[in-house]
Amino acid sequence: MFLKITSIVAVLLALWTIAYGQDCSPKGMKRFDITMARLVTIANSGPGKKQDSLLKATPCLNHNDPLVTKCYTSFIDGLLGAQNANDTKKIPYLCCEYVRIFPCFDEKLSPAPKCNQKGIDFVSDLIRSIAGNVVDLICGDYVEGSDKCTHLGPPPKKSKKQRRLKSFAVPVLDLLSSFPEV
Repeated sequence: MFLKITSIVAVLLALWTIAYGQDCSPKGMKRFDITMARLVTIANSGPGKKQDSLLKATPCLNHNDPLVTKCYTSFIDGLLGAQNANDTKKIPYLCCEYVRIFPCFDEKLSPAPKCNQKGIDFVSDLIRSIAGNVVDLICGDYVEGSDKCTHLGPPPKKSKKQRRLKSFAVPVLDLLSSFPEV
C-alpha cells in the first residue's frame, strides 16, 4: 500500500508538472523544487511529527491492502472511463475521481483492523497537501465539498480494450494528452 500512496504522490507530481510544466523559468523551477523537497523531506527527515504519523499509518495501510486496492482500482477505472467522455467532461471526471477516493478510503479503512481516523486523515491530508494547488488550478468547482461531482455522476465505463495499469499516471497523462491543444 505504501507503494500505492507513493504512486498517488507521483501522479500528483505529474499533474503539477502538466499544470506548471510550461513554466521553465527560474520561478517555475523553484516551485517544482519546493514541491519535490516537501516529499523528500517527509521521507528523509529522520524522526519528526510527519514521519512518525506516516509510520503509524503504515500498518493500517499494509494490513488492509485489499480494501485500499478496491478504492485505488475504482479510481483507475474511473480515470480510464473519463477518457471515453466527451472533451468537455474529461477534466471534471478526472477531478471527481480524485474527490471520490477520499471517502472511499475513509469508508473502507475506518472500521478496519489496525486503523484509526488520525492515520487515515494523515494520509489523505498528505495527498491533499501535495495536490492542493494543482487540483485548485485544474478542477475549478469540481472539488471536495462541492456538489458538482454528484450532479456530474459517474464517468463512462472503461472499455474492454483499456488496460488497467498499477499506476494511474498513465491514464491521467493519456486523458490530458487527448486534448488537441495540450
